[in-house]
Formats: sequence, structure tokens, C-alpha cells
Amino acid sequence: ATRYRVNTGSLKVRQMPSESAAVLASYRLDYVLTVQSSKDGWSYVKFTNGKEGYVQTKFIKKATTGSAWITNDDTSMRTGPSGDFIALAKLARGRKVSVLSWGSKYSYVSAGDLGTGYVVNDLLSRKKVAPSGNASKSNGASGGDYDAWVLNAGYRKVNLRTQPNSKAPIIASYPTGTKVIA
Repeated sequence: ATRYRVNTGSLKVRQMPSESAAVLASYRLDYVLTVQSSKDGWSYVKFTNGKEGYVQTKFIKKATTGSAWITNDDTSMRTGPSGDFIALAKLARGRKVSVLSWGSKYSYVSAGDLGTGYVVNDLLSRKKVAPSGNASKSNGASGGDYDAWVLNAGYRKVNLRTQPNSKAPIIASYPTGTKVIA
């Protein structure tokens, strides 16, 4: 499939191809998607996280591809194009990656056995970089490979926080039985 990327700061994904249709989600600059169909200025798309819906075609741009090398040890490969997303892996200096979509700030890459994810452009080089000798490694984060459900004794809610710290701000609270993508 031909890949595209979000070419605006915030792209609204709608239930139907209309500006008055319900908004299903919003995606940021450089998020990658594939176009399933296009008509009358609207495209039905699927994002790398599996979400689908209609977007205005003028806000997406065809992806450019290539090869790149990681410039720093412990470079995070994330589930989305921002430092706010989960790091799936830490890539070592000199590791060659296939760029599936060059973005303006983040690029969507394939790191072979470590999967696909987003790497900040400042840590990618189009020229070969000497390896450090360190190994790239998975963080064990699945990035949406399976479904899971919230389970908490006494049916209390489980808090989702901005950081893995009980004093970090709460983003959302989920009751027992809530389905989540792990």
C-alpha cells in the first residue's frame, strides 16, 4: 500500500466525508496512514495504529522513502510522532533503518526484527554512521499487538498517568472491564 503522512498540525478523522460529520480522532503532524479510497476531496484512510476514517485529502502528503542510520545510542523508536508516545525500542548508533515515510520532524521507520515506529529526524542520517558496538533492544512495549482488559480488585478504577509515577498527573481513569490496546 502507498503510505501518506499527516501534513498539518492536527488532522481530524471523521465518521463520514463531511466537515459536519462526527470527529472520531485527531492526528498530529507526520503520523503515517494508508489511503483506502478517495473521492471529492476526501480520503478513507487507515493509520499505523489501526484507526480508520475519513480525512480531507488536502491535509495528507504522499510519503517519501529511503534508508537512514541512527546517529546516537539509545535512540527511541516510538509508537507515534512525538516524545509523548511509548518507546518500543532503543536503537544503537550506526543501525541502518528503512525509512517508510520521511516526516518534517519525525520519520516512520522499519528497524527489522524490532518492528516499525517513529524516530525523531535529528537522530537520523542519510549517510552511513559508524556503529558504536552497542546493541539495539526492544523495550517490550507491544504498540498495539494485542487486546487487554483493566482488572483491579474491589472494582476500583485504574489511573492512566503521564509518567510511570504515582504522583504524575492523571490523564484518564478506567473501570475494571475496560478494553485497552496493549
